[in-house]
Amino acid sequence: MANNSIQLSTQQRMIQMLSDLAASIEKQIKFVMLEKNVPKNSRLVNSVNSSYNPDQFELAWFANYYYEYLSQGRKKFTKRVPYKALLEWIRRYNIRPRDSKMSQNQLAWVIQRSIYLNGIRGRNFIQAVNDTAQRTFETAIDADLLDTITAELTQYFNEK
Repeated sequence: MANNSIQLSTQQRMIQMLSDLAASIEKQIKFVMLEKNVPKNSRLVNSVNSSYNPDQFELAWFANYYYEYLSQGRKKFTKRVPYKALLEWIRRYNIRPRDSKMSQNQLAWVIQRSIYLNGIRGRNFIQAVNDTAQRTFETAIDADLLDTITAELTQYFNEK
């Protein structure tokens, strides 16, 4: 009976540790993105989410689909940005042209052409995010897992 309680408490500690680790990694990812000039209240930063699946001991984090695009940027003279997407973006953020005579359609065309000719500089945060997440994971696993194993072994041998 004592063996079952040892396993259960160890499993509960591991679940709590990994759950805390998921929350910690989520905070670290957001911090790195802010360091790389991603706006604090942006949809991308707010979309970062981490989760832990205790059934499969799986730890994962997610972000909006354009995470990679913002990090990598866009090269010059590649496929043009979709016109409709630019128009929706202009309307969503209520962007006004400098010239009051210019329509939103004309503004979308000007932005599309500028991106095509000049590209968009990337924020280059993917590698920094991955490195930070890995360091956080390794540090937590090293410290907490070692403590958990030590406590379990100590309890096991004290019962014998």
